[in-house]
Amino acid sequence: EDIVIGSKQNFIKLAKSELNANTKEINEFLQNQEINQINKKPTKHENLKITAPPKTMQIDIMFYPIGDSYKNILLLVDIMSRKAWAYVLPSMSGDNILNKYK
Repeated sequence: EDIVIGSKQNFIKLAKSELNANTKEINEFLQNQEINQINKKPTKHENLKITAPPKTMQIDIMFYPIGDSYKNILLLVDIMSRKAWAYVLPSMSGDNILNKYK
C-alpha cells in the first residue's frame, strides 16, 4: 500500500514504526538524499573575524576580452572596508602595476 508522506515528522514516525529505525539513522538517510543536498540552505557566517591589518588589499589581474584583443585590468579590494577599485593597465610591466597600486 502506498503511503503519502507530507513532512519529515511523518516520515520519521513511519520509519520508526515500519523499519525499526532510530531518529539518528533516519536523519542520516535524509541528509544523504540528493533532493536534500540540492535544496540545503548554506550556513551563515555572520560573525567572521577579520584579522588582517588595516589597508590590507587583495589584488588580482583580469584579462578582459575586447574584440580580438584583451584589456588588462588590475582589481584591488580593501579587506576591511570591502571597497573595490579597478584600473586599466596599458602594459603588464611590474612598474606599471606598482604605480596603479600606489
